[in-house]
Amino acid sequence: MAPATTTKLGYTPPDGGWGWAVVFGAFISIGFSYAFPKSLTIYFKEIQEYFFVSYSEIAWLSSVMLASMYAGGPVSSLLVNRYGSRPVVMVGGIMVSTGMILASFGKTIMHLYLCVGVIGGLGLAFNLQPALTIIGTYFQVRRPLANGLAMTVLMDLVGAHRFSSAVGLVTIIECGPVLLGPPLSGALVDIFGDYKYMYYACGVFMLVPGIFFFIMHYFNYKKLDEERRQTMALEMRTCDEAVQLKMSQDGETAETNG
Repeated sequence: MAPATTTKLGYTPPDGGWGWAVVFGAFISIGFSYAFPKSLTIYFKEIQEYFFVSYSEIAWLSSVMLASMYAGGPVSSLLVNRYGSRPVVMVGGIMVSTGMILASFGKTIMHLYLCVGVIGGLGLAFNLQPALTIIGTYFQVRRPLANGLAMTVLMDLVGAHRFSSAVGLVTIIECGPVLLGPPLSGALVDIFGDYKYMYYACGVFMLVPGIFFFIMHYFNYKKLDEERRQTMALEMRTCDEAVQLKMSQDGETAETNG
């Protein structure tokens, strides 16, 4: 798979140097994108008292923000493929800052949904996707180490040439659970008046995907291995054809000179 990656990129990744600074920046961007929506929960009590809303209503705030972040994944991937990672990240930072400033003037919970949830979430999408995809442009041999430091494993699962599209697909799939999960959890707390049923539901939803991934990883790596063997066979066939063509041309040249 590595030679194909080099060919599609058109150059050999440096595997170090400035790439480590890129890994550090990607680590910060990924951590911020994932942590920021969750850190809002520490303000839920104050926001709930200020706007006089229920627990399930306030839970929609981080839910809408995460859903917007994941739903914006395909758009962010397209922009990265067209314009590169740097301008997309800059636009994302401006959107997050603008959303937070506008939210400070909010008078209703719907205002927070729009400013923090939608605008801020889309801004995080424009920060997250470039950070996930840029590692492959700087690393090839040391890519697993760089991916581990930057919290990225998807590239090793699908291959570098599919990574940008895979990120968009994964994030749009994640949009549904992160949109509905917090409000449903809040509804369980409102209905039963106890957190234990929410914890039971979370445990089930964590266990089932874990079992699914454990089983499907075998078939994923098996498919990647088959593709690798097919690529090697195609390269060998191409080399053999090139050698035969060269020998044929040399033979014709020798007969002409003789």
